[in-house]
Amino acid sequence: MFSRRALFGLIVLCAALLSFEARAATTLRLASQLPEAHALGQNLALFAERVEALSDGELRIVIYPSSQLYSDKMIPKAVGVGAIDMGIASLTQFAGIQPAVDLFYLPFLFEDQQAVLRAIDIDSPVRQRLDQALLETGTRVMWWQPYGSTVVMSHHPVRVPEDLAGRKVRVFGKTVGDFIEAIGAAPTLLSGAEQFLAYQRGTVDAGLSGILAIKSRRLYELMPHITLTRHADVEFVVLINDQRWRSLDDRQREVLATAAREAELELRDQIPRLEREAEAFVAERAEVVELSDAERERWREASTPVRAAFLAQSGALGAELLEAVEQINRPSEERLP
Repeated sequence: MFSRRALFGLIVLCAALLSFEARAATTLRLASQLPEAHALGQNLALFAERVEALSDGELRIVIYPSSQLYSDKMIPKAVGVGAIDMGIASLTQFAGIQPAVDLFYLPFLFEDQQAVLRAIDIDSPVRQRLDQALLETGTRVMWWQPYGSTVVMSHHPVRVPEDLAGRKVRVFGKTVGDFIEAIGAAPTLLSGAEQFLAYQRGTVDAGLSGILAIKSRRLYELMPHITLTRHADVEFVVLINDQRWRSLDDRQREVLATAAREAELELRDQIPRLEREAEAFVAERAEVVELSDAERERWREASTPVRAAFLAQSGALGAELLEAVEQINRPSEERLP
């Protein structure tokens, strides 16, 4: 028989263990369409590691990669309605709800990669307005994942827009499709996971994607001609269901926010190098074309109608964002304080 003191101690111990297990059992599920080896997939893994370390095991992130739960098209809605706690999605997946998110897919909008990074900085008016717009869908942005520049891959050499005229081209969003139509080609909307099979079967003649995806998905095996147009920048966002976020306590939210910021800064530092390495990797396995200034200007001129279409679809918010980008593109000494 236990003494009263021993019994009381046992009860206290059991309560402490139950309390610890309850805290340790706080798990957030995160859906991703990307493979674990992908640069963005590795960035998610870094986030998960930091969350567990910062919370002393109280919080745990379980990642479901390679569209195990949802495709990239389904993830925004799945997070928004709470079918999954967290997810990663290309920004353009929100274009049907909020067309202004396609700002980053306007061809030749930003002066250089540094201007893109300024636009997605946590203090940027561009990012702040878009984060707020996405919050209205029930999804809270935890951090942005820059994915690098968009390039063209094809079965045949491509240097100028006319080389794609009449061809079927894989696209990944509305404004990206408008760009392809503007140069006289036919857009075909396909998710990232659908690309390899589509190229293998000849469903499309060419495709648009980031150079990192061409490397990680081995698309160079099927599309031997890569043209470095670098006409737009692909941005991903990591999301959490807003109700789930508000159900967490202050410490848990602080842990998530801190880990998200660390993951974002880590990727921002890495992405220029990762792009260069991917270009070099692909260049050893496919024909990579670097455009001349004159050739790039032909692409720019052909894409002129896309901006007007964007403004017609995105309204006042789109116009506001374009004004902010004009400020971001100016040399530092000309920018407003």
